[in-house]
Amino acid sequence: MEIDSLAAALVGFLSNGTSVPMTAEMAGCALLGLTIFRVGRMVLERKNVVLG
Repeated sequence: MEIDSLAAALVGFLSNGTSVPMTAEMAGCALLGLTIFRVGRMVLERKNVVLG
């Protein structure tokens, strides 16, 4: 919930009347999610956990 608030505040702070701040925020969140997913998968593979 705190992350959502920070993301909304960042979009509001960077607002310049175009859709660029929201688009950048969405892209940043997608990249962060992908990074977390890939790091987690690497950690599980190193521990030899069977992945689906």
